[in-house]
Amino acid sequence: MATNLLRPSWGRLDSHELRILLAHRIGQPGQYDGREASPNRLYLPLAGAQCRVVLTFCSRKIVSVERGQGFDQSQWDSIANERRASGLGPSSRMLGPTLRSFPTAHWGDRIGQMRGNERI
Repeated sequence: MATNLLRPSWGRLDSHELRILLAHRIGQPGQYDGREASPNRLYLPLAGAQCRVVLTFCSRKIVSVERGQGFDQSQWDSIANERRASGLGPSSRMLGPTLRSFPTAHWGDRIGQMRGNERI
């Protein structure tokens, strides 16, 4: 049986934020392997020898993170330590300095920049 790398002390994680963090730190795009047999397992950054972690979903929630063939323990320790050091919980605080430094646009900003079908 594979070991779930999600730590009980992390409490409830926001799966979307975790997915963004792992995509940034481990890589993307993510790949399914044998989707008919395992439709709830996503391999990051790719399946096979390049896979560092395997995400298992139940509905849209990540329920486990397991080691892939190319798993790097020091990289995972860095991700886990970053999460612990920032006191990350079930909110956008989880992104910490890793992703908050990226510019983002909000719908309100975009709507304010559009007039009819024209972009201002």
